[in-house]
Amino acid sequence: VQDMPWSDRELVIVTDPAFKEVYDELGVQTRVRSLATDLPHPELLQGGTPCDALIVGNVPGGTTINPDFDDIETATRWAIDPSSVDSNDRALAYEATARRRALAAIELAKAGLEVRIHGGPEWLELIQGTAAEQCWHGPLDPVHNQAAAFRAAKCVINVNSFATPNMLN
Repeated sequence: VQDMPWSDRELVIVTDPAFKEVYDELGVQTRVRSLATDLPHPELLQGGTPCDALIVGNVPGGTTINPDFDDIETATRWAIDPSSVDSNDRALAYEATARRRALAAIELAKAGLEVRIHGGPEWLELIQGTAAEQCWHGPLDPVHNQAAAFRAAKCVINVNSFATPNMLN
């Protein structure tokens, strides 16, 4: 390591703090990041214990949708190529995403799985009166608790946004 040519812009990420010292001595910027196996035990998470299925994410609202936008031709065009739609159509994409995320949670809960939902309070209206009604546990701190929540779940469900079809998961 000492013989490698390091530039001013190099960044090294290590999982063991002991490795950081070597790079610090060389003047290389180093960050220590834990592995998933090093994260806090699931019992330390807000709300308690592990679950069968975890859903983390907000449910966007479609309140900006024009009430006149009930047009099968535009919806079909959007379904074929979401990146070609205008902002009003994009609002429809957000609404569809919210519905799909809520439906995933409801169906998993109906199937008898222990589901934990983390996200904003918009979830409450969408799951009220359903099998998933008691599954919402509020927002989850992404810096400190999100990876630990992933570790605690047997399965993590991710429903991509229709509004960002090319986004990397």
